[in-house]
Amino acid sequence: MTKEFYPQDDNPKHNDLFEIFIVIKKLLNISKLVTDEQINAAKKKYWKCSSCGEVLKMDMENCRKCGVLKPAIVEHPGDEELRKVLQEKNKIALIWGGFIFIIIVSGMLLILDLMWNFDEYEGPSLFTIVLIGFNAIVGIVLIITGLFRKIFHK
Repeated sequence: MTKEFYPQDDNPKHNDLFEIFIVIKKLLNISKLVTDEQINAAKKKYWKCSSCGEVLKMDMENCRKCGVLKPAIVEHPGDEELRKVLQEKNKIALIWGGFIFIIIVSGMLLILDLMWNFDEYEGPSLFTIVLIGFNAIVGIVLIITGLFRKIFHK
C-alpha cells in the first residue's frame, strides 16, 4: 500500500480509519490457505503420536488424546496432516480476530473520540458511531466466517 493510493491527510480521524482497514486486510489474509513454506517452517515444531496419530506441539510431553509419552525420537507429521493443523489454527485466529475487532477496536474508537473532543465532550460523534457500527459488522463477519470454516470445512 503506497501513499499514492492511500494518501495521508490532516484529519486524524481519516488516518485512524485507514489503519483500521489495514488491520481488516491482515485479519482476512489469516484465513487464506496454508502455503508450502508455512508447512516446511512448521515441520520441526510438531510431533505425531505413534499410538493414536494425533499431531502435537513439540513442547507437549504427553499425547492429549491417548496419554502416551513423547518418544526420544519423534515422528514428524506429514504435509497433509500438518496442513490440517495449521488451517485449524487459522480458523480459530479468524474467530478471535472478530472478537478483537468488536471489543478492542470499538473501545479504541470511543477513547479516540473522547480525546478529540475532550473539552466539549457530549457523547460519541456520528462519525464514531458509524465507525463502531462498521467495526461491529466486520467483527461479526469475521466470527461467522471463522465458525463457518471450522464447522463445514473439515
